[in-house]
Parts: sequence; C-alpha cells; structure tokens
Amino acid sequence: MKKFLLILLVLLLMVSFVGCKGKNDNNISDDPVIVQLTEERALEYVQSIYENPDVIQWMGPVENLKHLIAMFKYDVDIFKTFMEKDDFEKNENGKSGFSVAALQKRVDEVFGTGRFKITELFGEYIIDGYVMFEPNSEAFDFPEVHSAEYSVYKATDKYIVIEKLSAYDTEYNGKVYTTELKDLVVVYPTDEGLKLWDCQVGFAGDDLPLNYLPTDEYIIDNQDTDKAENKNYFSTDWQEFSFKLDGVIYTYPWSFAQLEKQGWLPDTDPNKVIEAHELNLTYYIEMTNAKHQDYSYVDDDFLWIRVQNRSGEDKTIRDSQIVFMNFHILSDWENNKVMYNPYNLELANGVSWFASEAEIIAAFGPVEDGNRSVTSEILGDEFDAENDYDSVMLRYSFNDGTTDGWLLLTIREDVGLCSISFHRSPINFENLD
Repeated sequence: MKKFLLILLVLLLMVSFVGCKGKNDNNISDDPVIVQLTEERALEYVQSIYENPDVIQWMGPVENLKHLIAMFKYDVDIFKTFMEKDDFEKNENGKSGFSVAALQKRVDEVFGTGRFKITELFGEYIIDGYVMFEPNSEAFDFPEVHSAEYSVYKATDKYIVIEKLSAYDTEYNGKVYTTELKDLVVVYPTDEGLKLWDCQVGFAGDDLPLNYLPTDEYIIDNQDTDKAENKNYFSTDWQEFSFKLDGVIYTYPWSFAQLEKQGWLPDTDPNKVIEAHELNLTYYIEMTNAKHQDYSYVDDDFLWIRVQNRSGEDKTIRDSQIVFMNFHILSDWENNKVMYNPYNLELANGVSWFASEAEIIAAFGPVEDGNRSVTSEILGDEFDAENDYDSVMLRYSFNDGTTDGWLLLTIREDVGLCSISFHRSPINFENLD
C-alpha cells in the first residue's frame, strides 16, 4: 500500500503540471486591439485549451515557470512537446535542448511578451546559448483525464478565475482508483490576446487559495490601455524602507502579521512572549512560503527577519517590532546555487532581482566612500577564483534623528542583485510606547 501511495502522490504531482496551452496567433500588432474579457469568453478559452490532446504533455502558465522547468527536468521529451517541434535543436553529451532565442520566442508566445526572461529563469541549464536537459529513464505517461466540468469561480474587471473539475483513473494491482481534482485557472487580457496566469491544482474537495494573481504591470484594463498610468508605482525613495512583495506593498514599520497573511511562516512560534525587560534581546527568524517551494531548491527560507520588543510590556513575537529583514535568492549558500525563478520583490524606483550595480546606482545614487566592498578583495588569498563567485556589496546608510539603519545590496557577478537587507530601528533604546 505504501508503494501505491507513493505512486499516487507522484502522479498527482505530475497531473498538477498539466497546464494551459497558449495559441500561436497572438502576435503583437502596431495598433493592438484589447481582447474584451467576459465570463463566456474565459470559459471557452480555458475549455479549448484543456481539451487539446497535446496539453497533458506539458505544464502551462504558472508564475515564474517553476513547474514548467520541473517538467522539463522530469522528462526532456516534454520540452520538445512544449516547443511544438519533432526534433531538438541540439543533442550533446547526453543532453538535449533548444536555443535560448527559440525558447524565449515560444515563452513570449504562451505567457506574454516581456513577462519572463529565459536567461534568468533557465540560467543554470544554459550551455553555449542552448537550454539543455538530460533524459529521464524513469519518466512515465500521464493518466488520461476522462471527465471535466468548467464553471466561473470568480470574476473581476481585471481577471476571471475558471474552476475545472476533473477525474482520472490509476490502476494498481488489478484495481482502478479514481482521483478527482480541481484546477483554478486565472485568465487575463493583454494586447496579445487572452493569457493564463496560474493553474492552481488540488483535490476536488480542497479549498484552494488563489496564491498567484496577475499584477497591474501585466494586465491591460478593458477600459484603459495606458499601462504607464495604471502602474502602481509605490515609491521613488529607498529611505522610505518600503517594498512590494508578490504584488503587496509593505511600509515601515514592517508588519509580522502582514507577512503571515501573505503566506510567510516562521520557524519559531509567533506566540512566544518577549518580556518587557528584554529590550536588547533579538529573535532571529527564518520564514518560508508554500508559494515559493520547489523540490529542486536546497533551501527555501528566502526571508530572514529579526524582531525586538521595544515596548514597556510583554509582547508576542508576532506583535513585536521587526528591526531587520533579508530577502535573497540563494537556495544553497555553501555552493552558491541560485533561485532562478524567484518571488517578485520590488524596491523603490523599480529595482528588483538581477539588477546590475549600474542600474542600482542609477536608481539610488552612489554609496558613500567606504560603503562599497568586493568579496574577492575582502577575502584576499582565501578567495578561490575558480570556485567562488565574486560579488559587490553596496551599503546605503540612513539616519533621521530618531531611527537609523541601512540598505545592503549584494550583486553577484554571474547573477546581479541576489540579496537585499533592510535594517532600521530606534537610535534610543528607550521604550517606544
């Protein structure tokens, strides 16, 4: 029975990758015509995609392509199906793949032009301009979905969520087991036609959260096509210590409860009490989010925080003050592995992951003398040029007379911006309340 449960879990994982195939005729015109999004049109669009017999071979639009990358790693032949080609462009050293240019063109076709960059998402699989994967001898065919029903789950002016209920059979030891699944598929309009943002999958009876929703920069409003005016441009000054995480704006003082509400879970009991007299005691907490888990990552604690109780009364960790935050996209610090399909994080002036040092300085200005450091220079003879990646760290200092702090940005030579740290706390350690 344990063996069957293992097989069933693997099958469910693979079926959750079944996705949403885009049409190839959504070319951008000089004078784009916005597709009107209606419930009827969204239903027809999703149904036409899922009833395509080829769709079961590859996973369609999910934020950051992480499931599609996982599918390519699971069975390289799915790569070929997604590209709609019979042959790979390159076969070498036991790996097969397509050129970065060809894959970028196809991804733009399916997900929307400019939404994803192949060089960023598939960086670790790129060899001499080609995205290459190894075959998997243990890959198996997916079970056939034998029934499906479609209905409108949620409708807004900017997107419509379609619910698809389906069932498939799995045979084991002469018995047939039926599994019922539910998909939540987000449809939104662009100047290239309708596109699909997310396919959230679980058991039919589950209450599935809508973790991923398209942000304003990807949506073209049905009544207003001026994306520049619609963009939620939240900050132009890094000294405000605000940021946008997965489309949600956070401002100083940062809220532990707000992070929890968006799915970030601490490795420490948030109800633990910090007593009033522990003014200088700092609690270091690692946080994970189910939205950003990927079995290919070594680590998934992509957010670290420190909290202090600066009040004159006992408080829980959840209610205490966050004095430090670190966001990063390194999934293995020891071996320098990078999360190439990261969560969305935006700082003032649009600075985000993979930004270069020049782009950061253009947005925030130069750092003061002594606040730019280079890893190879710090380590000296201990720096291994063959195995270590060099990086630049820019430190911006802050002091408004009441609080002080800094913004520390790490730019790795092969990645760009990969670590962001905020620190801000009262200068005076007296009680705040």
